Amino acid sequence: MRADRSCVCEALPRRPTSIDAFDVDLQEWIRGTVKGEMNGPSAWDGYFDSVTADACVEAKHSGRIVPIAIDERPAFYDRSL
Repeated sequence: MRADRSCVCEALPRRPTSIDAFDVDLQEWIRGTVKGEMNGPSAWDGYFDSVTADACVEAKHSGRIVPIAIDERPAFYDRSL
């Protein structure tokens, strides 16, 4: 910020974002669906990520190691079915 309280903004080089990654994943999912294929993450992957993230937040706030307890993945999520 300048002394007269005005700001100068500079353009930074664009880096890939999570939105870019989402777009790629979504397009791959669409292509697979058109072919009748199931690919990409499942609801189980989302559950696994959520449980892991919750443990990370708890560890950050408590300052201790928090084990990640995940039940065995149901066979419903096996890709070979």
